Amino acid sequence: MGHTLPRRRGFHISLRGCFALTAIAALFLVAVDRIRLFPLIAIISLVLATPAIWLLLARRRWRKDPTAALRRTNKLVGLLEKFGLRELFTWVVGERLATELSVKSNTLFAAGRLDDALQCAEMALILDSRNPVHQANKGIVLYYLDRFGESESLLNEAVANGASEAHVHYCRIWCRIVRKAHPLALADCESALIRFPDNPELRLTLAQLSQLTGRYRESIAAYLLCIDHGSPELAAESRVQASILLSSCPDDQCRNGKLALELIQAHAQTLPETDWITESVLASSYAELGDYAAALQHAQEAERKAPPEEKPVRQARIELYQSRKPYRCDPTSCDMPKSKPGSNELSPAAPTANSARN
Repeated sequence: MGHTLPRRRGFHISLRGCFALTAIAALFLVAVDRIRLFPLIAIISLVLATPAIWLLLARRRWRKDPTAALRRTNKLVGLLEKFGLRELFTWVVGERLATELSVKSNTLFAAGRLDDALQCAEMALILDSRNPVHQANKGIVLYYLDRFGESESLLNEAVANGASEAHVHYCRIWCRIVRKAHPLALADCESALIRFPDNPELRLTLAQLSQLTGRYRESIAAYLLCIDHGSPELAAESRVQASILLSSCPDDQCRNGKLALELIQAHAQTLPETDWITESVLASSYAELGDYAAALQHAQEAERKAPPEEKPVRQARIELYQSRKPYRCDPTSCDMPKSKPGSNELSPAAPTANSARN
């Protein structure tokens, strides 16, 4: 017997039963000659009506058993594809059902139920496989599930099919960052900024990618733009990152100890208590200005507040300042940690990047 689908009042119907009822109705109409149907039209109508009615009835099952619903939907669409009727079916009923599933996926995503959101997104994509919205939604959920290769592939398809939202490009950029394809991510970010020049999250990502690829001037300029035009969170991150480069960049032409100190002090004033990263950047800024007494004081405070795994590094920094030498970092060696979009919807603002290590 076929799989049963629940209906109200305890009535159940299977795909096989739905097909049989549709066939009986079609034969009855032909027999009584109420509606004249050519045999080919009757067959096509029968084939389309059966899965359409079955899928409409299946919506209640999606809520209870999305895994089984996904399996059955996939099987049904595969059967339609064999007969060359998938495109016609999508046009008749698949688009509507796919949109409903996409909305459901968004709701599940917002609730943090990523596995269920993925199943709904997969069903939507099965029913309407060329829709860039469904491709992007599934790609973003996959990104959240750390399946970056699959996510990037789907987001590439979504962009190729016309997806134009900033967050689609943004998540694709971060997929490339995670696999350390920094030049490709940088080119993608620059291209996205041409279309979305006022997007501060993209601007912050450009700054970090420029830093990692040795383009220090461009990186500092982008951080400073984020301070002026980003959210408070992005502005705080940008102050720290810009201060790191301005105080300890290996390029002599890019360092500016005075500006670095101004930025990190402005950041410290927004905190109820300075953390070890802020103290460390304050130390490197004072060292760049030649004030090693203040640099040593903040370096010691950073060592005191740092987690155990960071204490050896902080101690080495103290010894550096005791010998009256400034700190020089290698910005291109910093790993950009994976970051997730900050919104709980499938159309999120871009992810907020974590601070680079100083």
